[in-house]
Amino acid sequence: AGLNVRDAPNGKRKGAVAENAAVLVLDRVNGWCHVKGDNFDGYVSADFLSGPLPGQAPPLAKLLP
Repeated sequence: AGLNVRDAPNGKRKGAVAENAAVLVLDRVNGWCHVKGDNFDGYVSADFLSGPLPGQAPPLAKLLP
């Protein structure tokens, strides 16, 4: 299953990313993070991320199990 990746904050689902996957957090907007990984680029809810978010170094987070 995993966490839904969306095309925009509160947008259309475009895929999913596995739990505990490392993602690069590019930006944070109103509780949503723009994330990028090996095979995805989209938005996930910041509630499901752990680790540094934009404004903290490095911008790498992991999905919570």
